[in-house]
Amino acid sequence: MLADPSLLYMFVFASIVMALTFIGMWASNFKQTRQYMRAGLAVVAALLVLDVTTLLLIDFGALGKSPVVIFLMECWVAVRIYAYVVVGLMLADRLNAAASSMAVSGPGTGRQPAYGISLPPRRAWLYAVGAVAFMIVFTVILFKQAGATINEALLVDDGDPFALSFVAILAVASLGFGEEITFRLGLQNGLTYLFRTSRFAHYWAVLATAGFWSLGHIGTLEPGWVKFAQVFAIGLVLGQMNRRFGVIPCIVTHSTFNVVMVLLTPTVFGHMLEPV
Repeated sequence: MLADPSLLYMFVFASIVMALTFIGMWASNFKQTRQYMRAGLAVVAALLVLDVTTLLLIDFGALGKSPVVIFLMECWVAVRIYAYVVVGLMLADRLNAAASSMAVSGPGTGRQPAYGISLPPRRAWLYAVGAVAFMIVFTVILFKQAGATINEALLVDDGDPFALSFVAILAVASLGFGEEITFRLGLQNGLTYLFRTSRFAHYWAVLATAGFWSLGHIGTLEPGWVKFAQVFAIGLVLGQMNRRFGVIPCIVTHSTFNVVMVLLTPTVFGHMLEPV
């Protein structure tokens, strides 16, 4: 059984409330979010292609869900991801406008690329490479020093939770994509806007987002604190990257890290590493 099930249930409940909040903000700001419709539809289409491709490559029977349930789940994914994109972009635009109205960007909202999904500058990719390297080294050292092991409840029949396969790589890449849209573009921008009157709005938003994101990973490793520590630190890195360069480098960094972990786990690190 997974450790701390109550925390996991709280995270699921809070995630549903968060999604409904963003859907409500989308509905109440429908006219303002129409300008971001193309970006929202493009992100939803990309994620659905990844999800559907993954589903077509695996055994549906292994999921234990009917096609109708899977279809409804994908519809829910599409609606909430669209809301995260258009509302997140609307709030990023407002934060940019507020920063531009000030002569110098302070430590509060900070500056982001226009609309939060602009093509990042070259230095963003250098930052991303460094971030991936840090995340890998930090994860390896942390897990080895803590003697971390994957919770037995997550192991499949052959004892390998992430078999080296195209499906596994596709799945974890899609996971990184969706989580960055949800937590960095959506939640972090939302919290930054919520705390916008504070001098340290950005920092509170990064800390809160990293903490909440980390709760969703509790119970996957033993001892339980290890996964929280890993994901929280990675969340701080991705949060700062989102503030400086927008969400695109975050998506690339997160997905690349997940894929690297899948590639390295069976050959180098045994069963000690997993994606976030």
